Amino acid sequence: MEIQQLIIQHLDYLLLKKSEVKPLNVETLIEIGSYVAGGVLRGRFSLVKEVSQEEINGVFGVIGNFFKEHFPEDFTEKEFVIMRNKALELMQETTFDSDLQSFMNTSR
Repeated sequence: MEIQQLIIQHLDYLLLKKSEVKPLNVETLIEIGSYVAGGVLRGRFSLVKEVSQEEINGVFGVIGNFFKEHFPEDFTEKEFVIMRNKALELMQETTFDSDLQSFMNTSR
């Protein structure tokens, strides 16, 4: 499976699960995008011990385009920047792996 398909699959799943609990809002979109980006990049890093800037841009590009297409009124450049920064901050946390697991578990 290509990385783009994997990212979209994760986004679709999390959006569905989160929307079953409460209506989606921009904060939820940012949270989902941040964790998906962080998880994909962390997974890539653990496989090859390096992630290129091109790969990072690609992951954020897929997520940004997905949200822009599906939520054009709610997900603007401003929200994209917030999501990207949040993802990068999350990945710097020493507890990111367990935080990601907790986020995924609460989305089931």
